[in-house]
Order: sequence, then C-alpha cells, then structure tokens
Amino acid sequence: MKKKALIALAISSLFATALTALPATAATAIRSGQNCAKADAVRNVKFKGETYVYKCVKNPRYKATRLTWTLEECLTAIKDFNDAQARITALGAAATSTDTELLGLARQLRNMSCKAGI
Repeated sequence: MKKKALIALAISSLFATALTALPATAATAIRSGQNCAKADAVRNVKFKGETYVYKCVKNPRYKATRLTWTLEECLTAIKDFNDAQARITALGAAATSTDTELLGLARQLRNMSCKAGI
C-alpha cells in the first residue's frame, strides 16, 4: 500500500512540475506573426538543432500595421519575389517561359516561408 502511495505521489509531483514549466517555455517561444515591441529588434531561436533569425518589423507580406516577429527568410523571399515580378514587368512581351517559371518559384518560396506561426 505504501509503495502505491509513493508511486502516485512521484507521478503527481512530476506532472505538477511539468505543468509549471510549460508557461515559462511557451512565453519565451517566438513565432512569425506574434506581436513585438521594438522595431528592428532581432532574436535568434534554436529549434531542432537549427538557428532561425526573427526580426521585429511590419511584415510587408500582410497589410498589418503592427510590429510582428517575422522570419528573416520571409523578408528575403518577399524581396526576391518583388525583384522577379519587376523583371517580368520590365521585359513585357519579351519575357520567356523560364522567367515566368522563376516568378512562380519565387511566389511559392515566399508563401512557404511567410506562413504565420513558423
């Protein structure tokens, strides 16, 4: 009987410890689209052995007026897409199928890297 009580106490204390540790971990996590306070602030976040760089900016992908954490790859992908789109516009009728394929790839990369919550 004492052994069962000790096991139950150990399990409940582990469960309680895990629950109290969760809010502290969740509070420090950064994801794309979360509000931030200081423009151009940069945070490095490690996830599964990789380091991701987030920047506090008004995300040009969305028409939000608030500052949000944005993955740096998203900002690069937006710039590359805008450059490809400007190139297609400048070429006009002279644009080749390769140019339009590159624009499509740039659009896909932008959409994948700018998802909220990443």
